[in-house]
Amino acid sequence: MGGTKLLAERISFALGAASASLIWFAALIGGCRMVAPLFQRASMWRALDAVIAAIMFVMAATTIRSVFPAAA
Repeated sequence: MGGTKLLAERISFALGAASASLIWFAALIGGCRMVAPLFQRASMWRALDAVIAAIMFVMAATTIRSVFPAAA
C-alpha cells in the first residue's frame, strides 16, 4: 500500500506504521501485566481456551460455508 505513494507520503506512511506498531506492543505488554494475576488460576486458562476454541469453530464454519455454499 505504501509503495503506491510519492516519496514524502511513503516516509509518512512508514513513520505512522512504525509508531502504530510501537504503541500496539506497548499496550500489549501493559495489558499482559494487568491480567497476569487473573491467569494464576487454572479456571481462567480453561475459560480462555474455551473462547479461543469457539472462535476457531466459527472461523472454520465460515470458511466451509464460503467454500461450499448452500444450493439455491
